[in-house]
Amino acid sequence: MRSRTWLRSLLGVAALALAAVPIASTAYAISTTYEAVLQTFPNVHGSGTAKLTLIDTDTLTIEIHAIDLVANQTHPIHIHGQPEGRNSTVPTLACCDLDHDSFIEVLEGALAYGPIIQNISDPPGDPVNGFPKAQSNGHLDFLHTYNLNDPQTFAGVAPPLGFANPTKSLLFPLENRHIVIHGDNVPEGAGAGTPGEVDGTPGYKMVLPVANGELFVTSGSPGVGAVPEPASVLLFGTGLMGLGWFARRRRHGAQGLQQG
Repeated sequence: MRSRTWLRSLLGVAALALAAVPIASTAYAISTTYEAVLQTFPNVHGSGTAKLTLIDTDTLTIEIHAIDLVANQTHPIHIHGQPEGRNSTVPTLACCDLDHDSFIEVLEGALAYGPIIQNISDPPGDPVNGFPKAQSNGHLDFLHTYNLNDPQTFAGVAPPLGFANPTKSLLFPLENRHIVIHGDNVPEGAGAGTPGEVDGTPGYKMVLPVANGELFVTSGSPGVGAVPEPASVLLFGTGLMGLGWFARRRRHGAQGLQQG
């Protein structure tokens, strides 16, 4: 009887001790990397690469490297996408050059890859001052991390070129989305008599698409799960040692009774 009382007492103490320490919950940070090869549109200049790193659905780091752009000019860059998460595609002259001027203009390109979801700018949501400029050699390098839960990340986007009031839900799935760089010089007479930004007048056309690419997943894995707190491990080990001591005591007591 005394043995059973000791066992209940020890188990009760161990249970109270363990209950007093919060159990660490298992949490995962999902990190997924996307890349895009930004290919040149017909009859313009510019190409590059894009790398996007998504942590859970909360932060998005965007890295852009481009070459052959118009030097010292601002080049708008966006994430585009089709409604309802449909897959974006690379526009071609065959599908999208509706006015037959041999250029894929801003509204024509959107037929294939959809409206703007997010401006790639620093500060976020500032299309006036935030879009990057090409260096004197025509290279462009951009890096910024966005808080996708901040409405400012999606500010400055509106019809007809973008979605109305976009939120982060429109970004997903990112592998169905598109990166587009804009801005090039056009010669006098190009597209004369046609609508759109290429209309026969020469000069720098900031909205003219010059390079684009579909995003694809290159890596994705769950983060390291949380491990039990040291105090929890210590108490658990103490409980095991106590049960071992009790088992030994009970075994020795039983042997003594048999001998007696």
